[in-house]
Amino acid sequence: MIFHNYCKTHLFGAAERINYTFGYAEGTEDPFRVSLVAGFPVGVLNCYEAEFPELSRILALRGAKLIVIPTAADYYYTLPDGRRTQVPYPDVTHTLIPAHAYENVCFIADCKVWKG
Repeated sequence: MIFHNYCKTHLFGAAERINYTFGYAEGTEDPFRVSLVAGFPVGVLNCYEAEFPELSRILALRGAKLIVIPTAADYYYTLPDGRRTQVPYPDVTHTLIPAHAYENVCFIADCKVWKG
């Protein structure tokens, strides 16, 4: 089995930009790699990247039949000062994820890791 590093291309909000840097830079490993897992073409996105239709499209055009999207998103976003947002964050698993799977004719596994 071949393992690859994944470099997140889209960071969410100020808190992520404070704590992380964009993993992908020109000239580094391709972040939209499709790998064979047991002979099946799989692509990976991470959390907030699920919301961008272009990213799923790139993976599908490169042959992915399954896109795996691990995420730690919660219904509320924790602000840098520790308070949570007043308005819940939309749950894209009921809207965008199925739409991206449909429009790209592939499977998408959005894996939630709940904080609690």
